[in-house]
Amino acid sequence: MLIIVANDVIFFSERANESIHQLKYALEERQFAKGEGEVGFDQSSVHRDNDDSRNCQNRQEQQHSHAVNQLKILLQQQERTESEVSLSRRKMSFSKLPEDATGDLPALSDLIPIINDQSQYINHLEAEVKFCKEELSGMKDRVQVVVLENEELHQKLKFLTAEHMLREQTLLDASANTQNSWPVGSNDCIIRQPVTSSLAHNKDQAFVTAAVAEVGKWPVELEKLKLLYQEKVNILDAQIQSLRKDLSESQKTCRDLEGRLKHQKSLVSATNSIRVGGLCLKCAQHEAVLAQTHSNVHMQTIERVTK
Repeated sequence: MLIIVANDVIFFSERANESIHQLKYALEERQFAKGEGEVGFDQSSVHRDNDDSRNCQNRQEQQHSHAVNQLKILLQQQERTESEVSLSRRKMSFSKLPEDATGDLPALSDLIPIINDQSQYINHLEAEVKFCKEELSGMKDRVQVVVLENEELHQKLKFLTAEHMLREQTLLDASANTQNSWPVGSNDCIIRQPVTSSLAHNKDQAFVTAAVAEVGKWPVELEKLKLLYQEKVNILDAQIQSLRKDLSESQKTCRDLEGRLKHQKSLVSATNSIRVGGLCLKCAQHEAVLAQTHSNVHMQTIERVTK
């Protein structure tokens, strides 16, 4: 349409230029005729033919009037063309409105795959929730096993520490009793016995110190393991809560879409009537557009959850 209007404008402008050139040419001829008349009047006799001059003037006036009439006709044609173009544009704009309104309505063939995909998404989310529950229960069992093993090791270390301390005390008591039982004259044996007992005492003391240090490390390691597994349990709990929330939203969306599908079917079955399900045809189309927009939002939410 714009190309046609542009071509018309170019055509009318060319015609107007031609008319203007004709006017200029007529004016130049008139001026030239006047100049020739003056020269002829000076050079010729007084008895010039007046009829020829009158005919020339009449012919020039006719040319002028013809050029003016052509300009008027061109201007009127251009005005009519512009008015017709504006009316055609208005008609086209009005005719496009109902097409756009009907084009926004979702088709039944588009709604049925959405419902089927919703059921698949729900099954996928249920499988993920089940998997997370199984992982969480397995993690709890492993944590319980580790805690029991740590408690057993802690009890064993306590028992070993007590046994070494008792053995050390027994050796000290035995060495003291032996030292008291030696005769006074046996100086060599008296000197050798304290050296042996001191070596054994140092060895046992080093072992006990290492055992106590190892026992002191076990509660710290156990606490670290508890914190680590507690963090994992919290993460899995949060994932389960999020998946449950997404599952409930998906189920709600599925129910909403099923209701919309039923409503759309009822609208399609009653297209020949003026009223559709208590609503006019325009209101029903508006409801269908809103349903499509709402379903698109839920589809985006479900795609984000599944990713």
